[in-house]
Amino acid sequence: MQNRMRTFAFPALILLIPGWAFTQNVCEQTPKPPTQQTPTAQTKDPAIATGPAVNRDFIRANYTKFEYRITMRDGVKLFASVYIPKDVFTDSRKCPILMERTPYSVPPYGSENAENINALISEHGFAGELGILSIDIDGNDYWVLDAVDCVNPAIVICEINGLFRDLRAVTVPYRPDFRRLEAHHSGQYFGCSLAALQHLCERRGYSFIGTNSNGVNGFFVRNDMAGPVLGSLAEVRAWAPRHRDSRSIEGHLDFVRGRARQNLVANLPVVDLASGRLVPLSDLSPLYSDAFLEDFR
Repeated sequence: MQNRMRTFAFPALILLIPGWAFTQNVCEQTPKPPTQQTPTAQTKDPAIATGPAVNRDFIRANYTKFEYRITMRDGVKLFASVYIPKDVFTDSRKCPILMERTPYSVPPYGSENAENINALISEHGFAGELGILSIDIDGNDYWVLDAVDCVNPAIVICEINGLFRDLRAVTVPYRPDFRRLEAHHSGQYFGCSLAALQHLCERRGYSFIGTNSNGVNGFFVRNDMAGPVLGSLAEVRAWAPRHRDSRSIEGHLDFVRGRARQNLVANLPVVDLASGRLVPLSDLSPLYSDAFLEDFR
């Protein structure tokens, strides 16, 4: 996807954390690397070897890899792989950081909202053509994506709330100060349905190419680039959510599973985008396609 697209051909630091694509100057805070050793078979990492387009030898020759476990808000340590160009340790230049996911310890996932999102993107040097725009903020995802108009990404990735299902275009009401666990103790009330995201992205000229197998992110490709992608897919599939991260009223993970998770937030209000009305989630039916129900866990 070169096509005059703005990309990072040699990013200074890459975090691969299981969202914003975000930049900031952090190289001066980076620890010095340990003594370099020739990579062995044991050091091969699937995160940098997932396709023929990835030059493994180039990455190993030019980047130093660090591994961290970053503490999230619930105490869980999230594994992160960090790749830093070797020459930054002998160079005083400032370098950007490209994050594929924002750690939860950045309250509240950063300061982005629908009013300031374009200013934030522009302040970090982005405008016009862009390779990937990824939004994962556990709250106003739909409203923030709808507000973005300063970039023209080839690929859009956005978080969805699988509990809102796949048939109705719904989202939580917009609040600039939305906090997922403050909105409801279970943490299950946030974001938008897949149908809402599909409606928004298709209106803006994007084709849906599927979700990840965990059912938490929708992927879209701009229509002028979508043909080869869609032609290479055996099917375009929307997976039901498979993760369990609900919390009790005391704040402890209780791992409610399947459709029982929807019952936790059934009486909370959502915006029905088809009508513009604010209604309890339980008033909207049906929410599920048969295929979605078969896969729901």
